[in-house]
Amino acid sequence: MGLESKGKKRTVVKCEVGDRPELLLCSLIPGVLESCSLDLHFDEEVVFTVSGDASVHLTGYYESHEDHYDSKAANDNVSYPLKFK
Repeated sequence: MGLESKGKKRTVVKCEVGDRPELLLCSLIPGVLESCSLDLHFDEEVVFTVSGDASVHLTGYYESHEDHYDSKAANDNVSYPLKFK
């Protein structure tokens, strides 16, 4: 997770997983804490929320739990259960 900002105000990143309450993932401050490495695994829909003036860049990957040798599964479209507010 990385931050782009010219100001000094805090930017907060949160997420909601399924029907559970919102969780604080990190609090980024330009010039103090501009990135945060997280190791998160989600088994259901996730909604990310960013509050603050800065641009936040999230990077990661999707790991399928399907059998990689099943040719039909390999040709199916994969949907990514990530949403942003």
